[in-house]
Amino acid sequence: MYPFLKNILIPLFMILSLTTKAQLGDNYEYGFHSYIYDGKEPLDTVFIENQIIVLNKEKDTLEITDFMDGKRHGTQHIFFPDRRTETIANYENGLLKGRVEHYRVNTYSSSEVHFLYATQNYVPVPEKGYSYLAGKEIIYFENDSIRSFTNYVKGRKNGAFKSFHNNGQLNTHFYYENDQVVGRKLIYSYSGNILHDENYIIYEIPDSLKNTPHNEKRYILEPRGINVLSNLSVLHGSAKYYDREGNLRADLNYKEGLKHGLCKEYYEFGDKLLRSEVVFKDGIENGSFAYYDPKGNLESKGDYQRVMPDGNVFYDGRIVFNKMYGGIMKPWRIETWKDFKRNGVFETYRYNYNKVTGSQCYGYTKFNYVDNLRSGIQETFDGEGIKTSERYFEIVEINGRAFSQNTGTHKEWRKGQLISLTEWKNGLKNGVSKQYYDNGQLAAESYYEDDRLIDISKTYYENGELGNITSVEINENKDRIYSVKSYFRNGQLKRDYTQIPHTRLNPSKYIGWYTAYEENGNLLTKFYSNNKGDLIVEYLYNNGQLEKIKIGNLLSIGFNFDEEIESMQWKNILLAFEIHSNQKLSELSFFTNENDLAIASYNEDGEMTSLRNNNNGSFKYKKTKDKQTKEKAKGIAAQYSPYWNGEEFSKFGTKDGIHKRNYADGSPYFKIEFKDFLPHGSWIMYNPLLNDTLIYANYDNGAPVEKWINKDLNAAKLSEINYYKNHKIENKTEYFLDGKTRYISNHDSLGKQVSEFYYYSSGQLKSTTNNKSNDYINFSENGDTIGYRKTSNINDSISIERIFHKNNRIKSNSIYNFDTESRNYTTFYKNGNIKSVANTKYPQKISEYKKYNKRGKLILEGKSKEGKRDGEWIEYGLFGTKKVTEY
Repeated sequence: MYPFLKNILIPLFMILSLTTKAQLGDNYEYGFHSYIYDGKEPLDTVFIENQIIVLNKEKDTLEITDFMDGKRHGTQHIFFPDRRTETIANYENGLLKGRVEHYRVNTYSSSEVHFLYATQNYVPVPEKGYSYLAGKEIIYFENDSIRSFTNYVKGRKNGAFKSFHNNGQLNTHFYYENDQVVGRKLIYSYSGNILHDENYIIYEIPDSLKNTPHNEKRYILEPRGINVLSNLSVLHGSAKYYDREGNLRADLNYKEGLKHGLCKEYYEFGDKLLRSEVVFKDGIENGSFAYYDPKGNLESKGDYQRVMPDGNVFYDGRIVFNKMYGGIMKPWRIETWKDFKRNGVFETYRYNYNKVTGSQCYGYTKFNYVDNLRSGIQETFDGEGIKTSERYFEIVEINGRAFSQNTGTHKEWRKGQLISLTEWKNGLKNGVSKQYYDNGQLAAESYYEDDRLIDISKTYYENGELGNITSVEINENKDRIYSVKSYFRNGQLKRDYTQIPHTRLNPSKYIGWYTAYEENGNLLTKFYSNNKGDLIVEYLYNNGQLEKIKIGNLLSIGFNFDEEIESMQWKNILLAFEIHSNQKLSELSFFTNENDLAIASYNEDGEMTSLRNNNNGSFKYKKTKDKQTKEKAKGIAAQYSPYWNGEEFSKFGTKDGIHKRNYADGSPYFKIEFKDFLPHGSWIMYNPLLNDTLIYANYDNGAPVEKWINKDLNAAKLSEINYYKNHKIENKTEYFLDGKTRYISNHDSLGKQVSEFYYYSSGQLKSTTNNKSNDYINFSENGDTIGYRKTSNINDSISIERIFHKNNRIKSNSIYNFDTESRNYTTFYKNGNIKSVANTKYPQKISEYKKYNKRGKLILEGKSKEGKRDGEWIEYGLFGTKKVTEY
């Protein structure tokens, strides 16, 4: 019985313990300081003769207490920040004695009401150093009427407890015996109707539960010196629950805190009919059960045999579950159990409600279990009893554990016609897979090996014409490569591409050429991607006519229906031209500095109509009258030449060789080259205002090689990239507008980053990282070290990471030992004193933690496991008090 009791008792421990912590306990010091000052930390303490005055940072008085010989002795006043009384207590030689009054302020009414909230009486025990509650504790409403009263005997609740509604009507009535509820407990509604009618007994907790290292340890009653609860109050006998109108909601039976016997529950709406009647044994549904819908119709019935802690229900025999379909209760699931396991035939039903004919079954599925595992055939039928599918399962043992897996030939039918057939082996697709149209024509055929497509896969149209063909190869990286060709119904090629399919870790990607056609044979699109799936070049067509060319993120050229240039954009609008149909400049875009994009618009006569910028990188463009920007726009616009269409520009990329264009003044505009539709050789784009380049790049059959340089219109270098011969990045450098280095990244021959450096605009090093060792160092702009990580292998393999305050004093220090798998992590205040220390052992993540205040005094210590507090944690108070909490 104990495992089931444990699930019931532990939540009760939590409720009881939380209730205890919320009240003033045997040792008033503990409960009192848990809420003193209402969360406001004292800033100053003033001693006047035999009196202490505590102030907060706003200089509000929080406490006035009489002292004698270093101990509280006499009257103590605790105040709210507005000087109204919160608590009045009396001490004798450091211990509470006599009446204690607690006050509250009700801020929910139209006007604030300051009222007496509670009165208590304490008896000191000098030889033990604490005080305990004795006599009545009375809680009041703001109108001075009693809210509740509790009787204490030597710090424990004993005798009658009563609480009341604010209309004077009794709310709750029961009796305590040494803090435990005993006998009958009644709870009433505001109008006087019984809501709960329960009976409690005191249950002795078994030793096996007392010693468990679980949640009960967290709620130890420290103030009373109780380390582990020895008993608790639990439900026993009849328990009835009613709604506010007096209608029965539940009629339950308990035995030693667990449901035992017949338990009934009722609906809380409608006619409030019986919802369920279930027999329990030792807290477990064990025996007959029946569930009903709100109209009283039986939904399911059977026999429970056992409920496991994970919530799974185990039955025995044949169980029928019903649901309402079209106003009629119908079975939707039938199960067969034996020896507390699924054994035998299971059936599930599907229904389609027809308003004319009523509820009609339109299908059901039958399958078999052997000791909770699928085995044998699974069949599905339509409403006429015609089979629509069949699958097979087998039970195998792997590493000593039994599993159910797919096997054999899986088939599907539609109206008696075979539409699908797939071979399975070892739980995976192995062999042929075919799909058919309703007319019997083959729709698709594929071949699999361990769930992976192999050889050639084909799909067909209903007329038998080929629709798609996919062949599979394995490349040198052991990637599966799909070569796909798809066709229109008329046999015209639709798409032709190569693809690496998606995996669990990587998405699918196209590699090589992808070509798509319209049904009339005209090209629709054509693009090329490298082995990483990066787009190198793309051609877009409209009615078979070239509409746009895109060269990665380097260049984009658009054409109109007359095969004339419509737009030309370089490197993310570093410089872009839009052109009217009469070949006059329409719009000009350029960067005036690092983030400020300017856009000049022109009418069809070539006159500027507006000049806007985006306010240093914002998304809002506003008109600008900046003279430098206007002069740049004027100078660039003057370089536009309608003769850029001098040769068949729409054949760009379809013709191998070098292509050149000049600005209006005869200076070079660009030089680019194509080979086999791919960018090749040197690509140079020149500055329209200065005798310099804006873009310098090199390709080898679409792949980047050698050096790539970008500059702005002021001839300032923005970036430089150098490539290995295998097209991997060797190093990359970025610059500020004044030419100073902003960023450097170095890579090995495989393209993997090995180090990187960041710089401030002043030239001062900002940070550097060694990607191989994961070491780094960060600097402030004045050169102070902000933080660093260093790995050493001299004696032990350790990693040291330190972070610094602005005053160059250490903020945190972390030392990780790879050999012992342990970390010491220490934080510091700005004054240099230690703030916290944590020593952690991996992989268990067991930590020892200590925290100090700014003066170096220990204020908290404890241990944690897996990131959660574990065991005993001690919090040290302002006056030397200790609060111990168990986790």
